[in-house]
Amino acid sequence: MAQAIEQASVPTADATGAEIIVQASRSADGYRPTDSYVASGVAADVLNTPRSISMASQQVLQDRGVVNLEQAFKTLPGVSQNNSFGGTQDSFNIRGFRVYSSVASTNPGILIDGVRGAMARGFQANTDRVELLPGPSAMLYGRTEPGGVINIVRKQPLYTAYRAFEGNIGSYGQYRAVGDVSGPIGQLAGGETAYRLVVAGEKQGYWRNVGHDMRNLLIAPSLGWHGDNTQLVLAYEYNDSTAPMDRGTILQTASPSRCRQSEAFRRISRAITASAISSAAISITKPPTGSRCGRARRT
Repeated sequence: MAQAIEQASVPTADATGAEIIVQASRSADGYRPTDSYVASGVAADVLNTPRSISMASQQVLQDRGVVNLEQAFKTLPGVSQNNSFGGTQDSFNIRGFRVYSSVASTNPGILIDGVRGAMARGFQANTDRVELLPGPSAMLYGRTEPGGVINIVRKQPLYTAYRAFEGNIGSYGQYRAVGDVSGPIGQLAGGETAYRLVVAGEKQGYWRNVGHDMRNLLIAPSLGWHGDNTQLVLAYEYNDSTAPMDRGTILQTASPSRCRQSEAFRRISRAITASAISSAAISITKPPTGSRCGRARRT
C-alpha cells in the first residue's frame, strides 16, 4: 500500500500546452437593455449600474404584443400579480411587498418617468419600456415600498420621420387601435425641434356578467427641442377610462348557491370606475451624459 502511494505521488511531466485564444463577436443587441434611468436618475449603462435592474424594452413589448403591465412582467423575475380589482388597476408583489398605482395608495411603487402619476392603469400605448428596480429606493423616490419600484418610461419625440399604426382584436369583443406618428419640425433657437402624437382607443367586454364594458381613450402629444447642450421635452397626456368596480366573488359549495360564480359578490360591480385624467410633464436633459437636471409632472 505504501509503495502504491509513493508511485502515485511521483510528479508527472508538464502537460501545459500552447495558449488557447477564443475569439467571438457579439450579435446585435436584440432584447438586451442598453441604459436605464431608474437606478440613479441619470442615463447609465445597465452593465455598469451597481444595482440589479430588470427591463422590458420596446422591442420586447412590440414582439410580444404587450398591452398591460401584467403581460410585461411575465418574463421578469421577482414580480407577481396582486389583487387588481378584476384587472382594472395595477397591483403587484415585488419580493413579497405590494406596490400599486397612486390612485389607490398614498405609498405607490409605480412611477411614470420617475415621477408619481395618477392613473389606475399606467401602461398605455405611449409606453416605451418598463423598468424594475428591486429593493429599497427611498433615497431616490421618497416614500416607497421596500420591495422595489416600477418605472414606466413614456415615448419621446423622434427627430426622424416615423409612422406606425396598429390594430388588435380579441376575446370578449375586444378591439384596440393605435396611431403613433413622429418627426422633425424645424430649427428653433439654435436647436432642432420634433413632435410626437400617440392616439389609442380600446373597448372590451368584461370577463364577468356585470353589464359594463371596459373602455379606454388616450391622446398623448409631445414636443421636443434638442440643442448643443440641452434637450427639452414637453408632454401632455389625456386618458379617459371606464371599468367595472369588481371586488370578486364567493365560491359557495352548498346547494342551492345564492349567487352565480359569473357574477361579482353582492353585485357591487354594478358600479363603475370612471376617470378622465389630464397630465403635463416637462423634462430637461443634459446630453451626452444624460443627466436630468429637471423633471416634473402635473396632473
